[in-house]
Amino acid sequence: MAISTIRKYTPEDNSRLNMAARRFTARYGLADYLSCGEWEEVDSVVSYGHQDLRHPAYGRLYQWKRAMCRALREPYSRDITVGYGYVGHYAQ
Repeated sequence: MAISTIRKYTPEDNSRLNMAARRFTARYGLADYLSCGEWEEVDSVVSYGHQDLRHPAYGRLYQWKRAMCRALREPYSRDITVGYGYVGHYAQ
């Protein structure tokens, strides 16, 4: 799967994503499932837990992607991602 690059990922982006991750985990009660609370870990927990009915992240993928886009100051995209030092989205 290819990633279409939007722009470079900055340290400011990282701090905003970490703050968004802390707010997200507090709002939806995911703190018990995380060890450090960094945004990468929240992204993994939500991505894998959003389909399990018993998991508190069930159905929360849309909210997490919205929070990511707001933190990165990008328009909403369900395919938003960060990788290899760039902000982008998965190419269709």
